[in-house]
Amino acid sequence: MLKSSVTLFIAAFISVSSVQSLQYAKNGGCTGYDQPPGDKMYYDHFNVIKPYQDKEQVYFDQKYRDLMSLRVDQYVNMTLINAPPDFKCDLGDDTPCNWVFTGSSSRALTFWKLYQNTKKTNPAKSKYYLDLARQYIEGSLKDISDKYDDFISFINGNPGVYAIASVIYDSLGDSTKAQQFIDKVDVVFSKPMTNKIDYDDGIPGYFYTLDFLETYYDRPLFSRDNVMRYASHLFDYGYNHKLENGTLIFPEPFPDTRTSLGFGRGAAGMLFRLMQVPEVLQNETMVKHIKLTIDYMIARQRPDGQVADIQPGMEERVQWCHGAPSATPVFALAYKIFGDQKYLLAADLAANYTFNYGVLLKGMGLCHGTSSNIYMILYLYSITKDPKYKYFAIEMHKFALDTPTLTDPEKMMSWDCVGQYSSFIDTAASAIATYSDMLTYIDGQEENMWMIGWGKISHKTENQHAHTFLE
Repeated sequence: MLKSSVTLFIAAFISVSSVQSLQYAKNGGCTGYDQPPGDKMYYDHFNVIKPYQDKEQVYFDQKYRDLMSLRVDQYVNMTLINAPPDFKCDLGDDTPCNWVFTGSSSRALTFWKLYQNTKKTNPAKSKYYLDLARQYIEGSLKDISDKYDDFISFINGNPGVYAIASVIYDSLGDSTKAQQFIDKVDVVFSKPMTNKIDYDDGIPGYFYTLDFLETYYDRPLFSRDNVMRYASHLFDYGYNHKLENGTLIFPEPFPDTRTSLGFGRGAAGMLFRLMQVPEVLQNETMVKHIKLTIDYMIARQRPDGQVADIQPGMEERVQWCHGAPSATPVFALAYKIFGDQKYLLAADLAANYTFNYGVLLKGMGLCHGTSSNIYMILYLYSITKDPKYKYFAIEMHKFALDTPTLTDPEKMMSWDCVGQYSSFIDTAASAIATYSDMLTYIDGQEENMWMIGWGKISHKTENQHAHTFLE
């Protein structure tokens, strides 16, 4: 059944000739290294992309739209060939193969995103994407285990799998099953408080899961008292480790004990999610220390815009989980909520640095690659509507499409191989979602623009949530 479905997909929607030589990740294309050798981590595009000129018209050439569409089709087939719904990852240990970070549920989410993005333009193709999403999520659900129950994030944890299952089954018309998976997400609140405090594994990522579901269903689904209880636990953890000046610090619990300002396992992820809990914004003490922590991040920002991480060895990283890209959405959201120009200035500096040094040798991955850097810049654009940031995003995409080692299926490299065809790590699988989003975004469907595991480019937190002492 699966083989005939894949053949149907290729025959119906994609030139058969475009499917040749696409098994890059299982062979030489995946280097097995976390980081390219040497100190240089980015493509130098200073002589290729001209600086943005004020009031310059921003547009995306048709040839790049066509190439981006072709790449989506090619990467989809790479995924179907190398990581079909019954594919089992080989991570060398008992790490789950069904979480968003490591595998199959991320592919289910990618195909559901493709379904969402093509419903209006290509109903037949959209229907097929939804069926692929169903096949992948059914495989993910078969692999559910309670062994890692303390992992409650969207990225690493069963709640993410359940949330994806809910929206897929709702899209299939099975509202009963969709509600059952919402209930499974809600069950986390009835369990002992987790010691996972980072975005990748714990409370901030769980908050994203709740937001993902409530945004999709467009109604409250979870107890606000429970949300605030978890937000308070997260804040208290940072407060109990605070610096003398009041900066919240979030060292990972033993045995990891890493301390970072980044998004995945550091302060940026905690702050970004805490600022989206309206009840937190009504608490004067919480707001005071959130602001102090953001000010600390600004104090660490260099004149060139980089926000050097405090985690050893990560000071120069320019990716979603470290450095300027991590800080950009935090500064942008702080500006949106509190209205202080210093946050906008810091966000602008960070976005400029991300543009200059954020087309990464690592590839188009989300967690550690170029795609998430572009999403972070577009988030700032959504708040400011400054066309410079849209120009940055489009030019970074154009440069990547013109760079074979970044986007050509026969030449592209993947430096992060822990997530084999995971749409959060792998360069090709991540680009499917990124390119699909970008194509619909350019065509005016901004509501469809959201980064897997992170959130919508235009989200629902507004200044009106912050009143009384914040005004």
